[in-house]
Parts: sequence; C-alpha cells; structure tokens
Amino acid sequence: MSAALNHILFFLLTIRWQDIADIALNSFILFRLYILFKGTKVFRMLIGIVLLWFCQEIAFSLRFIVTSLVIQGITAVSALIIIVVFSNEIRSVFQAKNLKAILWEFPRKTIQTPVEIIADSIFEMARKYCGALIVFPGKDDLKEIIQNGLPWDGLVSKEMIMSIFWYGNPVHDGAAVIQGDRVTEVGVILPLSKRNLPASYGTRHRAAKGLIEVSDALVVVVSEERGSVLAAKGNRLNVLYDKEELEKELLEHAGVQVRQQGDRKEKLSLCTAGLICMLCVTGIWFGITRGLNTLIALEVPIEYMNRDSAVKIVSATINTVRVHLSGSDILIKSVRPEQVRVKIDLSKAVIGHNSFPIKKEDITLPPGIFLTKIEPDVVEMKIESPVKLEVPITCINLDPALEMINTSAAMAYLHLSGPDDLIKSVRPEECQVKADLSKAVEGINTVPVMKENIVLPPAITLKKLEPDTIEIKVGRLISKELPIQADWTGKLDERFILTEVRISPEKILVKGNPRILENFSTIYTEKIPLDNIEKSGNLTVKLEINGSKIKIAPDFQDKAEVRYVIRERIGGIAGYE
Repeated sequence: MSAALNHILFFLLTIRWQDIADIALNSFILFRLYILFKGTKVFRMLIGIVLLWFCQEIAFSLRFIVTSLVIQGITAVSALIIIVVFSNEIRSVFQAKNLKAILWEFPRKTIQTPVEIIADSIFEMARKYCGALIVFPGKDDLKEIIQNGLPWDGLVSKEMIMSIFWYGNPVHDGAAVIQGDRVTEVGVILPLSKRNLPASYGTRHRAAKGLIEVSDALVVVVSEERGSVLAAKGNRLNVLYDKEELEKELLEHAGVQVRQQGDRKEKLSLCTAGLICMLCVTGIWFGITRGLNTLIALEVPIEYMNRDSAVKIVSATINTVRVHLSGSDILIKSVRPEQVRVKIDLSKAVIGHNSFPIKKEDITLPPGIFLTKIEPDVVEMKIESPVKLEVPITCINLDPALEMINTSAAMAYLHLSGPDDLIKSVRPEECQVKADLSKAVEGINTVPVMKENIVLPPAITLKKLEPDTIEIKVGRLISKELPIQADWTGKLDERFILTEVRISPEKILVKGNPRILENFSTIYTEKIPLDNIEKSGNLTVKLEINGSKIKIAPDFQDKAEVRYVIRERIGGIAGYE
C-alpha cells in the first residue's frame, strides 16, 4: 500500500505547471471543436478518427506492429478525406462566425415560450392601437360566468393572437381565453362591473373588472384609444409598461418560477462534454508522457551561466555530468544529447573555492522527459581574484554638530570585474567609496561600508571590498555668533564717496572645532569691487568661508545682502545724488 502511495506521490510531484496548462489548452481546443461541429457530419467523422486513434494506441501497446501501422495509415487518410470532402461544411462553420464566436461563444436555440409569445403579441397590438381582451383562467370555473364563446383550441402563436383581435375579424370585440399554450375560446362576453371606474376606462376595462370581481382569473386589456396595457386580477388594476412586467404577471398567475428546463439540460450537456474532453486529453497526455517508461543515461557538458568576464575559473572537479532520464518509449527514443542542458549559475561565485550543488532546476529537459538521477551532483571549482584598486573613503551625512577627527582606514581596496576592454582602463578616480555617518555619535564609531554607497563606472561590478567596516573618531562642534563685514576691493571713482553700508544679517551663527573658532572674530563677504559703482544699490554676496574649517548653522544661509549709499562730491563737498 505504501509503495502505491509513494508512486502516486512521485507522479504528482513530477507534474509541472506546463503540463497542467498543456492539458487545459488542448481540452479547451477539443471542447470548442465539439461546440462548433456538434450536429454536423464532420463531427461524426471526427469521432470515428478518435476511435481509430485509440485502437492504434492499444495495438501499439500490445506490440501489434503491422496492425498499429495499418490503423495509423487509415487515420491519416481519413483526416485527409474529411478536409477534402467536407471542406465546404468546415468553411461555413468558420466563415459564419467572428473570432469571439469561435473562441468563446456558445450556440443558443431561440425557442420562445408561450409567455414570451403572448407578451410580445400584446405589446405589438398596443403599438398598433389594436384593442384586445385576453382572459387567463385561475382555479375557478368560468363556464357559468362567461358567455357566447366560440371553441377554438389553437396553439398559441403571435399570428393567431393578432388575427383574433384584428378589427375585421367578427370576434375581435369579444375576449379570448388562453389556457397553457392553447387558445380555448374566442368572442367571449364577460360580465360588466357595476362599480364606478375612471371615465377613461372603456367597455373592455369594465368587462375585465367585472370578471375579476367574481373569479380569480387574470385579465389583460389593450386600450384601443391609448395603446396602453393593463393587467387586472383580484382588486388591482396595474398598468404595464414593458414585456418583462407582463411576463412576470403571467408567470406569477400560473404559479411558475422563471426557469428554463431546456437551458439547464443544455448547460448540463456542455459541462459533460467539457469533462469528457478534459478526460480524453488527460488520457492522451498520460499515454504519451508516462506510458511504457524507458530509462536512458546521457553524458551532458556543464554550461556556466552569468559568469563575470573578468573572473577566471582556475580549476573544476568535473566538466560533464551523467543524467538518468525516464519517459515514454516514443519520446525517450527521440531525445538527443543537445536537447538536454545542465546550467550552473555563477552570479554568486566568490573569489577562491566554490561549491555548487546541481539541482533539478538547473537541468533543462524536453517536454515529457523526466530526471531520475544526477551523477555527480556537486561541482567544486576555484576562481582567481579579479582587478584590485585602492580608492579613498569619503564620509557623508555627518551631523553638522559633529566633526570627524580620525579614521582607521582612509582607503578601501575594491576587487572589480567586468569586460576585458573596460576593466583594464578603470582608474581609481572613476570610483567612489562612501561611508554613511548619519548614525555617528561623539566618540569612536564602527561604520560599515555598504555596497550601495560604492559608485563604479558602467558595466563594472564589485566582487569584494576591503575593509568592509571602518572605525571613525568623531568630536562635537561648538557654535559661535560672528559679525559679517563687507570686503571691498578696488577704488571708488573720485567723484563719489561711500557714505553708508548696511549688511543683512549683521551676524551669523557658525559651528566648528573649539580650537579653530577661537581664532575667528569676523566673517567677511566675498570681494566686492568698487571700480564700477556709481550709485547706491543692493548686492547679494556669498560669505567667504570656503577653505576654513567652520560651517554655517542650519538656520542660516551662506549669503548676505549688502545695502550701500553713494554720494556725489559737489564743489569738494559730498552731497546726495
């Protein structure tokens, strides 16, 4: 029992998603062929070909070689005969439909029920202003209530109903009685109601009201003057506005729910056909892929995928593997060694010794062929070191209140790889190594050098980084408020005199090392030339802090606005412009 369960489990585990998709696709194609050709002569011939194919498979499994070949030939000839003889019928099936109809739609029979015919007829008469009075008996006997009816006993049809109430017909003024799907009486006289009714109601409405007062019948009235439809039953008179409302009234009166037995049978038939198609395709798939399992062994070379061009394999324990395969006798005999591929992914290979297990996912096989064993299942190899560059480490994102004092490593060694023509030309200045100090605190910090913070030229990849962590000593900065002074250069024209200078802001907050800040008493602006100034004005200039080891506090800018006033000398005395 356990052996059988193990066999079943092995079978289920070896089923691929491609197999399921293959079965589903071919089942759908077979089902669509059934839908399109059902009821045609081509369909019967196709059934015959399928039976011949099954007979051929049975003969092949029993090793009846001649019989199998004969049936196979007959099957091929039969398929050709169908295409030639029934080409017109095949063409008509596909020409009469669009692509959506071929791939998805289901044929529907347009069979009208009596309720649909009656509703359609009544609203057709309403559109033509043809008066009508139709009685649908309930459980009460109407023989003693209605009078002068003529026996009819005709099958309900639109033409019959329209002709009964045609104005030239002698019985068009009377009522017609419909029971089930037959018109039983015509020209019937109904009792008139003696109750007060709206003035717009005519004799037909009064007759309908009179009948429902003494029976449980349903009466439908078509007004000749207004073209309206009214349903009367019990104590209610309802105006109906479309066929659906009338169909609902008729079905409720008959005590029937809206069900179509034919549709249910058709759906059941289609579901059964779909299930049979799926079982047939599954059986064919199983017979081709799993029947008469045969074992073979092939020697297959190993292919290395995603190998860095700058990485060299110094040595490998094996270059080929022996794969043991199984499958049906038909498929296994057609397998060629070049159809089987063993691929090993070297994208995660490291410098030095590497060990790669060979898994089933690394082996590509033809459809319907299955792997049973791999010998050996591990590849050992040695990879030599790629190009090595020395690049300075740049510290980034340090808190403005902190200052880096020293580091354990100012340089990093990058082991790079890439195309031969590019890797040989890579220079250290083309690479960047950044250490993120956003989490650094005062004191000694151990900072990892992340691969995301390493910038390399295009097509060049990092294989190894040394060191991957550095120790950095960080000190805290102090703040100091310093006045801003304009740094004028050049000489003002003798005709003018600089009388007033205002700088905004007057002071600025800076941060830096305490030992450095004690030597600063003023922050100067960049050089402001006086040579071309001839009138008062405003200037926005940068502060001269480049090259110094101080930083501007976050709430301040590295610019200042200088407002200056120029006066003209008049007669040796300075005056305003």
